[in-house]
Amino acid sequence: MIIKLQKISMKFEKNFFLAVTKRSLSWIYDLLDNINKGCYGLFSVGIVITMSLSYAMEKNEPSDSSIMYAVVSLAAFCVQLNVASPKFDIGILGVAGCFSAVVVTFIACHVYSYVKKVHVFSLEKYTAGIGYVTAMAIQNLIPVFSVIGGIAIINQAVIKLFGVYSIFELTSKLIIGLFKNMKAGYLPGLLYNFLLHVLWLFGFHGSNILEPVAVAKFGLDSNEIFSKAFFDTYVVMGGCGTTICILLALLIFYRKDRISKLAKIGVYTVIFNINEVLNFGLPIVWNPVFAVPFICTPIVVYSISYAATYFGIVPPVVNEVTWTTPVLFSGYMATGSIKGSLLQLFCIMVGILIYMPFLHIYKNIQEVTEKERIRELVGLFKEYEERNEEPNLLARSDKYGSFARILLQNLKADIKDKKLYLLFQPQIKGKGHCIGAEALLRWEHSQYGFIYPPLIISLAKDGGILEELERQIFDMAGYAIRRVSEE
Repeated sequence: MIIKLQKISMKFEKNFFLAVTKRSLSWIYDLLDNINKGCYGLFSVGIVITMSLSYAMEKNEPSDSSIMYAVVSLAAFCVQLNVASPKFDIGILGVAGCFSAVVVTFIACHVYSYVKKVHVFSLEKYTAGIGYVTAMAIQNLIPVFSVIGGIAIINQAVIKLFGVYSIFELTSKLIIGLFKNMKAGYLPGLLYNFLLHVLWLFGFHGSNILEPVAVAKFGLDSNEIFSKAFFDTYVVMGGCGTTICILLALLIFYRKDRISKLAKIGVYTVIFNINEVLNFGLPIVWNPVFAVPFICTPIVVYSISYAATYFGIVPPVVNEVTWTTPVLFSGYMATGSIKGSLLQLFCIMVGILIYMPFLHIYKNIQEVTEKERIRELVGLFKEYEERNEEPNLLARSDKYGSFARILLQNLKADIKDKKLYLLFQPQIKGKGHCIGAEALLRWEHSQYGFIYPPLIISLAKDGGILEELERQIFDMAGYAIRRVSEE
């Protein structure tokens, strides 16, 4: 009786302690939840803004026109959400709505760019003598309403024809419908893997978009080999695309190359199966070079794991493991056997072999592309030189300005690390007597090779580091003079 009372007392104390702790720390949860909903909860809105501004930048639009691209795209995105409907879910503004965000932004930017160039729709003749900002707003009336009105008409047509409240709901129903009549087995899992990674390849959060399918079709209690837990354990090792394979390939075989630098940063997140650094930094998404391995590697890994489980080589997944559990640990915890970890290790080695040739192709393309980028920037700079004009590349809002700002950051880092150097051209007089030398500044960029010297000076001047660069040049020249005097 006493022991029973002690157990009841201990249980009461434990529950009381948990309740008090939860209440006292609730402010931390509220704080983090607010940050999550305020940032990640507006993920689709962020996509609309960044994608529209990037589109304008690629079109070399000035900053004021770039803002209009963002405004038009945001308006079009909000219109297709059909916010007046009682079925509207604010969750669509997060990762769930990224599919429609990308599609609508792409259409809106293209239509807006085309319509505003059509002379018939221009109201320029009515804005003579009006202030610049007001004139620009009036001139954009027809292009803006053409985009918003067109998206609104398309959205209403979708609602009437398919009985849904938005384009987002239509895409969700179409995807879920693909699995409705499929029998359990290997094929549903194969289709799930394929669709999820195709969505991710285009920058859509495939896991969130297919979440209804995973819940309805691939629960752990379905007594089937493939489940969401199976998928998290064997397929998305390192994240979607089985990107732990590309991470290890970079660290092992490309550790001395520039592209391995990103892998060194990404390793801290990929260990926990979070791969956004690689997906958007390398990048993998929207990259035709990595399209094949990004889709094929998960399918091959899935097939190997399915076969190993089907033939009893490895025990089935019987435990749900948090998707952020590191590889090898997750394999053991999910199956209760070291064989699960060994299967993961084998699949990773196969994945590395798949990614390797595409990494080599990507590296070669990057080298060519980088040389072309610096050639274009230097060509633009020389055009300003010929006209005897100040280029001020850092102030530009187009791709040249963006690239110039990246170069400036690299220049600051290399000045700090003292990677710039001087070459000396002798000055000869009379019978071959050297009376001095001209100091020539050189900067060999780790990615782009030798940078045009006048461009270095221009970037340093506009970036506010010219004085620092001058001091370093005097130090290098003084050191060289001392060395020559000593010899």
